[in-house]
Order: sequence, then C-alpha cells, then structure tokens
Amino acid sequence: YLKASNTDNLDQFGKSVAVSGDTVVVGAFTEDSALTGVNSDPTNNTGFNTGAAYVFVRDQMGWVQQAYLKASNTEDSDHFGWSVGISGDTVVVGAIDEDGSSAGVNGNQSNNGVPNSGAAYVFVRTGTQWSQQAYLKASNPGTNDNFGYSVSISGNTILVGAPFENSGSDGVNGIQADESAGDSGAAYVFARSGTRWSQQAYLKASNSDASDQFGKDVAISENTVVVGAIAEDSPASGVNGDQTLNTLPGSGAAYVFIRGGTRWSQQAYLKSSAPDGSDNFGEGVAVSGDTVVVGAPYEDSNATGVNGDDTNDSVPASGAAYVFVWNGTTWTQQAYVKASNTGNGDQFAESVALSGDSLLVGAKFEDSTASGVGGDESDNTGTGVGAAYLFQRHGSQWSQRAYLKASNPDDDDHFGEALAISGNVTTICSMGEQSAATGVNGNETDDSISLAGAGYVFDIGPDFTSLSKTGVTAPGLAEAVHGLPGVMAIGPAGEAIFEEALSGSGAPKGRNRAAFSTFGPSLPVDALLQAGDDLSGLGSGYVLGNKVTGFRYPVMNRPAFGSLFQVTVGGPGMNRSTNCALMRDTGTYVTLLRRTGQSEVALGGAVYQTFLDVTEAGVSDFVALGYQLKPGTAPLVNSSNDTGIVSLTHAGAVQTVLAREGSAAFGGSGGTFGQFSGKGSMVTLGSMVFVSKLIPPAGTPGDAWFAMNATGGFTNQIAGFGQGLSAPGVVGGETFRALLGTSGGFGGGAGIRATLAGGATSQNEGIWSEVPLLMVQKGVAMAGLGDLRVTKILRFWQVTSTSSIILAQIGGTGVTKANNQVLVLRQNDGNFMTLMRTGDRAPGMALAGVTISKINAVDFEAQGGNYAILGTLKGAPKTANQAIWRGNVKLGDDTTLTHLRLPELAIQKGDRYTTANSLWEVVRGLSLRPMIDPSGAGRRGTGQVIGADGSVLIVVTGDRKAQEVVEVGP
Repeated sequence: YLKASNTDNLDQFGKSVAVSGDTVVVGAFTEDSALTGVNSDPTNNTGFNTGAAYVFVRDQMGWVQQAYLKASNTEDSDHFGWSVGISGDTVVVGAIDEDGSSAGVNGNQSNNGVPNSGAAYVFVRTGTQWSQQAYLKASNPGTNDNFGYSVSISGNTILVGAPFENSGSDGVNGIQADESAGDSGAAYVFARSGTRWSQQAYLKASNSDASDQFGKDVAISENTVVVGAIAEDSPASGVNGDQTLNTLPGSGAAYVFIRGGTRWSQQAYLKSSAPDGSDNFGEGVAVSGDTVVVGAPYEDSNATGVNGDDTNDSVPASGAAYVFVWNGTTWTQQAYVKASNTGNGDQFAESVALSGDSLLVGAKFEDSTASGVGGDESDNTGTGVGAAYLFQRHGSQWSQRAYLKASNPDDDDHFGEALAISGNVTTICSMGEQSAATGVNGNETDDSISLAGAGYVFDIGPDFTSLSKTGVTAPGLAEAVHGLPGVMAIGPAGEAIFEEALSGSGAPKGRNRAAFSTFGPSLPVDALLQAGDDLSGLGSGYVLGNKVTGFRYPVMNRPAFGSLFQVTVGGPGMNRSTNCALMRDTGTYVTLLRRTGQSEVALGGAVYQTFLDVTEAGVSDFVALGYQLKPGTAPLVNSSNDTGIVSLTHAGAVQTVLAREGSAAFGGSGGTFGQFSGKGSMVTLGSMVFVSKLIPPAGTPGDAWFAMNATGGFTNQIAGFGQGLSAPGVVGGETFRALLGTSGGFGGGAGIRATLAGGATSQNEGIWSEVPLLMVQKGVAMAGLGDLRVTKILRFWQVTSTSSIILAQIGGTGVTKANNQVLVLRQNDGNFMTLMRTGDRAPGMALAGVTISKINAVDFEAQGGNYAILGTLKGAPKTANQAIWRGNVKLGDDTTLTHLRLPELAIQKGDRYTTANSLWEVVRGLSLRPMIDPSGAGRRGTGQVIGADGSVLIVVTGDRKAQEVVEVGP
C-alpha cells in the first residue's frame, strides 16, 4: 500500500503510475512543494499544484520509497506528475502546464513565454541515486499544447503526447508550423545515444483533423508505437478502414507506427469493431511486443466478459477494451473485452496496461464496495469506488483471471484511475483515496485528507517456497550446508523430497550427501539420512559399519503414507547384489521396507538381488516392487523364475506375488510369465500395468501387456497387445514387434509405446491406449494439424484412455530444424492440439519476436491434469533466455475451449524471486528435473516434479551461482 512521503490534502497521488521490474513511479500532479530536483524537502508547501513524482523499489525487506522527484524548474500549476513512464533505470515525467518557450532538448527552462506548452523530464538512476538527465520540449511548443499529457518509454526511446497541438500536417515529420487544425494533437519521439537525447520523429495522424486529440494517450514497446486520438470522427471499423469520413464524432481511433533504423512510418489505423459516437476509442492505449490494446471508456454495450455482443448499446459509458495483434503482415482484432460486471458509467478501459499475455484494465467509476481480490462484483452500494480487471491470454483466447479492488475501498476513490503491469507486478492507483498515512503499508483506515491518493501493489505471480540453497545451513545436520541439488520429487499438494550434496565441516568425504523432505510448502524441511549414517539399527542383516553411500529414485505420490527413496549401502558384506535399500520416510522417522540381499518369505525365501523398479500409487496403499532374485536361493531360483513384481503396503506387508516369471499368466491364455522388464506404471485409480514376456503353451515367447491391482483381486491380460499381433488402428497392417514402455493415465486409462513390424521404417512405431486405441503412429499425419507427422517419439504421458501428451520431433510442410519439436495433446475426440512448438511465439513474453528455441524438459501428472515445460528462448537476451510454463489439459473442452489448456508463463530467467535467506535475487538459470524412463514413458508412478495442485519443483540458479530447490506454488 503506497502513499507519498508527504501526503497532503488534494495532492492526488496516483494520477499516473508506471512500473518496470521492481521499481514503481507514481505521479502526484497537484502536490505543492516549490522546491526542485531530487529528494528536496517534501514538507515545503509554498507552491501550488507544482506536482511531484515518487519512486518506490522492492528490496530485501519489501517496498520502500527511493526518490522524490521534482522538476528542475518547478512553477505553480505546472502539474508535474500528470504522466509518468519508466524503463529500467530511466524515468520520464510529464508536466502538462509547464510554460517554457524553448524547443527541443535541454533548452532554457526559465523563460515562461508559452503558457501550458508542457514539458517532460528525464531522470536516471545510478546505483540507488537518481538525477535529472534531460528536459524535453516539443520542437514546436505552442500555447495550451499540453506536451507531456502522456508519456511512455522503452529502453532508449521516449514517446510524448501533446493532444492539443494544432498542426494540420499528416504522417511523420510533417510541417510543424501549420497551425490550421486546433487540438489535432501530435506525438514526439526522442532517442538517447549515450547520455544525450534528441528528437527523432514528429508523429501526426494520417488523417489529422481539428479536435481529434491525437496523443491523448501513447505507448511504446521497442520499435512499435501506438497513439490514441479520442475525438477522431470516422465511422470506419476494424483495421485500415476509410479515414476520410467524419460522420461519427468522438468515435476515436488509434494509430500504430513502427521504426526501421531511425525512420518511423505509420503501419496501421485502428478502429473499434463497432464504432459509435463519443466512445472515445483511444483514451487508453498499451503495447507489448506484437499486441496492442485500445480502451474506449464511453462504449455502451451491455456485454460482459470476452467477445460478447458489441452491438447492444444499453449500458452507457460502461466501456470496453479492444485487443489487436500483429501476425507478421497485418494487424487484426483478437478480442473485445468487457468487465465481468459491466455497469452504467463505469468507464472500463479508460486506463489499460499490458505485459506479455497479461492485460490489466481499470474502471474507476465501478461501484462495488468489495475489497481485495475476487470479491463480490454484484455489490453496487458504493459510488465511484473503482475496480481493476486482470485478463490472461491462452494462445489467442483471452479470459478474465482476477477482479481487483483496493484493500480500503471507499466512495469516489477512483481505484483504477491509473495502473501499470510489468511481469508479475501490478500497481493500481486511487487518486481520490483519503488516508493520511505516509510511506508504505501505513494506516489505510484514516480518511482525514481529501484526495490524497494511494497506490496498491499486487503480486500476481505464483508463490515461491525455498527448500534449500547452496551455502545455507542444512536443517537437522551439524556443521553442514546445502550443496548442489540432485534428484527430487513432489507430492500432490506441494510435499517434496530431494537429495543433494553437502559441504562444511560436518560433511567430509563420505558424509557429503543427504536426503531431505517436507510435507507441505509451509512446513519445515527435515533431514532424512546423511551419507555415512550407520544402518545397523534397522536390522534386516545390516551390521555395524553398513553405511549410506548414496541416494536415488525419490517418490512422493502418496504423502499420507510418507515418501519413498532408495539408498546405496557400503561396508561389511555389501556388494552389487546386497547394497540397495528401499526406505520409507513416514514424516516422523525413516524405516526400511526392503533391501537387496534380504530373503522374502512370500517368495519362498528367495533373496532379492536387484530392484528393477519401484512405483507408488497416488490414491491407495500400493507400492509395486519390480525385482530380480539371486540365483540358487530357495526355492531353486534360476533364470526361468527370477523376475517379477511384488505388491507391498507402505508398512512393508506383502499384498500379492501373483506376477512372477514362471507362474501362470493372467488372462486365461494358458501360458506363463516370462522375463519381466521390471517396468510398470501405476494407473491413477490404484491399479498398475506392466510388460512381461508371455510364454504360450505352444509357439514363440513374446511381449504382452498385463494389468493388476494391489491385492491381486483384479488381474488381466490386456487384449490385442502382444508381439506378432496385429496392431490396432495402424495404416499399413503392421504387427507389434516389441512393447517398450507403459504410462498410467487417469480414471483407468493406460498407454503403451511399441515398435512395429511389417511396414515402412518411417511408420514403425506408435502409442496406444488399452482400449485398444491408436493414439499416434510415427509417419502418419496427426488429425487437426494438417500434414504434420511424428518422425521421432521423445516422451509420452497417458492422460485418459482416449487422450495422451506426446513430445516428439515432427516432419511435414514448412518444418525445419528450427520448428521440428512439438508437445501435443491427443484429445479425446481424436484431434491433436499443439501445446508448444519450437519456432512459435513464446507464451507470456513482453518482447516481440521471442520464440521457442528448444523444449528442454516436460513433466505431467494425471490426477490434476497439470504439466510443466522448461524451454529455451530465441530472440530474448541471454539474461532472459529460459522459462518454465505450466498448463492443465483437463481444462476446457475439445472444441471451443481448447485454449484453456495452453501453457502460461510461471517463471523466466531474469525474474526476481525471494530466496532461502529472505533476500531477493535474480534468476540466472532454471532447471526442471523429471525422472526419465528409457522408453520415454512418463506418469509411471515414479517421482515427478509437478503435483496435482499444479505446484512445480525446480532448481533456480541465482546470484553468485547459488543453486536453490524452489517450489513454485499453484
């Protein structure tokens, strides 16, 4: 909750706001100090409506005011702070009624010969210190031009609007001395080289006309500029319509200009899709990358939400926002956006802000008295309280994500008067707020000062929970600190288990690794075992000197029963057939479930030699242990009966041993189980599927697919899947050659990857569900994606019995090395949708032209339907060329709402985050570490790094190359 350091009556702090990263600047255009420069005495109130701007930064302890900015030529009624902009370490502030007569940059500030001509002031930060760098004036200052009415900055370019400039010229760099079109308006582009600013362009509308007020709002993103002209009168609609007619007064327009080198040109003329008189289309404008948003606060439709009916004008001045996108050749309207509680006179979209795929819209006259996030929108008992609305884009579709209100709503506060967004930081201002508080997070309830104004910062990003960080003391271990993280797994609701290196005097050689767990994001991290810990107290044949030497394969799919992990053991009697133990962390203590070298009573006293696989069900007490027995142990273990799967409870009790090599196979085939691969997959509802050799009564042994539950009460051979059998659904009549790996889906669905025989090499592989149903065949076009076809299956995850997620390399028309990797969802209706593809626009990017260079890692969990992607970016700076996205394939449907399944940006390299020792750092690198089966099968019941609630377990490399295990909350 932001307030001026010198809060006073009628200062109207919050008339303007801008944000860049962790820096916010707020304008108070009627503040009264008569002093000049940076950090002067804010208590001097000997001026009148001189204006000020305030810079706030987020540091290790939260938000603090860093600077108090005043004009270098402060004068009464200059209204410095009417507009503000920020990009990195540069701030620009507009003073619309400054009276200087000089033109250009750094002219004479003391000559007040042109009343209300307006000026803009540039401030730069070095370290934490701010200083004024430039004083900007129009190249043709005129009385009442109000240069500085709107400002925007991107890098080394500043855009300033003067909506009441009078030139009758059109286009770029026309005749400025022509004063034939009063209040037609203009915009001015300034560029910086080193520390010197100069005017680069003078922009006018292509159909400049008197009273159009071109420049009422402006925005810039890199080389793209958008300028609003609220009183333009054309009845044209859409993009690049007829500009010559003036038959619809006040309908409004927006103009897009682009820069090539140092030359500017108009690229588009934007109008509402349903223009009407006095809509004021162009009152608010924003641009981010290849997306432009234009607000029309006096639009009258009664529609709510996105893309409703824009022709019903029954709710006057309710307001609307229009989203336009550039596809490389043309601009088109992508969305028509309305409030979820459209109301008479709300003036939704007078202010708009855009960052990547996030759109923030203000409605300063909305009347609900709700507070905070997601309150009651239908309560219209207030007057002019104000609200803001956050919208999110999925693919090309927009939907409302949040309804935002002040924490202290009051009548006539006008929350939403000004707003800004940068990444996950949003700032919304109420210039009519009346609290007498000063600084940050003061008393919001004291309404003793009229029109003091306030700002509210919302963090719309996910929560970050730090679990460990290199160099930070490891909990529960004496004189040891966290080192580099290793393998890890997450539970369904943010529980986690991980292992990592240690350093410090308490972690000498042989003691320099440990396993840790937490049973919730708000619960402490506990040490489970440290390398070198003696296991003789666990019994099962361990003797003094049998010590932990390493950790692997953590699993936390059923945290109600604890977590599972394996350790390697050294010391007396330990060798390759005795040195592995399966451990369980109960949340209170660690216990041994099974170890190699241990005899199993349920297997007739045979001794475990190798653990082939361990999987854990997510909804039942079921641990499946794939094993190989030691030859020669009772009862006569040999190569014909030494593999199988045993079902255990989490307490270690055997539930069933039915699936063992040499025993009768399920399904009544009359055959017996042959060699087990050891690899099975848990299906979410508590059964498992696995591949084994089947030895028929007569004929050649071959792969077959089986299913069973924990107790053996359900057993089945999955029909139609076996070596040599005809593969269902294939185009060339191929047969199964080998069954490679299985994936367990949700609701009983399971999938399998197999190679094929009898057909073309380009089509010799596929994925099926147990229905039986072909999910995808290599070399065959994917329905809904034209002629795109899989050329190499990389990974797959079964979702349901009729849908799956597939990471693959592809071929087809237009496919090159730059765009041949894709993550697709095979939907229940048989069509495919692209979740992410290399070469495509990277979701959530604020910069234009940023694409996916590589999909590095993917993980999926079937219960909640959540997936996570780690990708490398092309077109982003090296400091921001990685990102992690999340999505959910259970949202939406297979037809009109598929966009809800697309990924959203969760964290990007270059973001700031809070670290283990309560300091924020910059993300220097990202890692997502799913467990990868050689078959490419995911969602098997082994450890995963995304939970059912959408939480993701990642590794962040921060400042000073420290690595940190971080849980990104849902």
